[in-house]
Amino acid sequence: MASLLLEASDEEVVRTDRAQIATFALSLLVSRVAGARVRPQYFLGHSLGEFSALVASGLLTLEDGARLIAVRGAAMARAASAQPGSMVP
Repeated sequence: MASLLLEASDEEVVRTDRAQIATFALSLLVSRVAGARVRPQYFLGHSLGEFSALVASGLLTLEDGARLIAVRGAAMARAASAQPGSMVP
């Protein structure tokens, strides 16, 4: 994960399967850093962020969250290869 976040090329990071796990990891990192200063009462997330919120709240283990994100990223990568497109910069 550190290699993906710190050393990967733009081409590697923008692949949806890798971007999803990177975003998930960064969300959890921010959550843990913030959680060291304040104790949240609620965790919210939208789309990919729902998985981070479930892990941060303790309702889903980190391992299960990462597995789900891997499945989600692979499914989205298959969909993207079947119907090419991109996000608007």
